[in-house]
Amino acid sequence: MNNETRERLESYAVGALTAAAFVGFAGNIIYDYTVNRNRKFFFRPLSMKEDSEIRGQFFRADVAEDALPWAEKTELTSEHVTAFDGVSLHGYYFRQKKQSDLWLVALHGYAGMASEMFPVAKEFYAEGFNVLLPECRGSGKSGGDSFGLGWLDRYDLLKWTYRILELNPDAKIVYYGVSTGAAAALMAAGEEIPSNVRCIIADSAYSNLVDLANYHFTKNSIPWFPLNFAGSLVTKIRAGYSYRDASCINSVARSSTPILFIHGGKDAMVPLDMVTQLYNAASSVKDILVIPEAAHAYGMYVAPEQYWKKVADFINRFVDTERDNWGFVPRVSEQLNKFLGIQRN
Repeated sequence: MNNETRERLESYAVGALTAAAFVGFAGNIIYDYTVNRNRKFFFRPLSMKEDSEIRGQFFRADVAEDALPWAEKTELTSEHVTAFDGVSLHGYYFRQKKQSDLWLVALHGYAGMASEMFPVAKEFYAEGFNVLLPECRGSGKSGGDSFGLGWLDRYDLLKWTYRILELNPDAKIVYYGVSTGAAAALMAAGEEIPSNVRCIIADSAYSNLVDLANYHFTKNSIPWFPLNFAGSLVTKIRAGYSYRDASCINSVARSSTPILFIHGGKDAMVPLDMVTQLYNAASSVKDILVIPEAAHAYGMYVAPEQYWKKVADFINRFVDTERDNWGFVPRVSEQLNKFLGIQRN
């Protein structure tokens, strides 16, 4: 081997090592920022609330404060199940005192916990639903060192579903998810789920993780390549899935479960065009609701009457609730009018 060839090979080796070092360094930073449970930062902007109507911001706080006393007074059961990979998963049941085959499984969003879904649980419980609030892996009292961002959570959701069927074989189940919780529900729909799951309400889900990561890189004036590749590779190594794996679009294209897609027109976390992509890709019965003034996961607070009527009408198409009218629509209206009255005074 002559000196010129040796120098060329050494140059290639240095270049390869430099590229590998960059991918490893950058990929681990991205992983720690977005997927690692023990991260110091949040993926979402802290200014999220500023993107929504003032009414939505404060009504959200008002509803949450009202739901906490209800949760404290209502009997709940804490339970753990073991995920497919051995992770301990935690969740809460709100069971009806009288026998009911109606079940709601409500999934919180990114880096959240079950208590965030108390306002939803409160309304459905009043309508005769048993309510299960799982805490996604890496969140709350569930185990796991990383967030599943919906992809790993899809199998966890199926685990909880089969647990419900052990308790109630005739269960009629509605999946309701917000943000990455909605993504988990949509991704589960792409698997072989029991026919007991009658429909899915997906609020503010992303279409696929590759495009979502590219959107946030571009939004923050960061070149997405090769950072997208680096983050995906390290996530695959450390968490067991890549950005390409996590695709709601691929899942809904295989689904036969009816889906209601909901999104906010001012969503700065998950761009509005993603809900259009999901709706167009879905192969099942489907419907869509876009609330123009809502930021990410704020639709139920910005336009609560419109939001909950749409949800109730959709569920009525696929779940025999033995009722034509849902009480939470007038309850939300009364609560909103009370709140607006306080604001005017």
